Amino acid sequence: MLRRGPWKLVTSRAYPPQLFNLAQDPQELCNLADSERAAGTLAELEAAVDAAYDLDRLPGRVVADQKRRRLVERALCQGRRQAWHTSTLAHQERWFVRRGDAFPQVERRGYLTYPSS
Repeated sequence: MLRRGPWKLVTSRAYPPQLFNLAQDPQELCNLADSERAAGTLAELEAAVDAAYDLDRLPGRVVADQKRRRLVERALCQGRRQAWHTSTLAHQERWFVRRGDAFPQVERRGYLTYPSS
């Protein structure tokens, strides 16, 4: 999908292009890709897509990226999960603001020392 000003082009190697003027048709009901009036705009936007993307290689790159993200997701789901806001190591207690903490108390247990008043 490419958008320039009011124009939106949806293009794919698998389907015919879809071209919309969002200023006049915000709900994208009228595809102008076959309109002679919009032929110049369609050609311009298609050239911009071709210059920016390799549509022939894009599906393979998308699938490879999806496989990488699924691998990472499976890896992150391994082991026991521990919620940071309900349990911490003893030395981490002062690093987090917990529900119910009064902000001045949180500041006092921070890194800076405060003079007694």
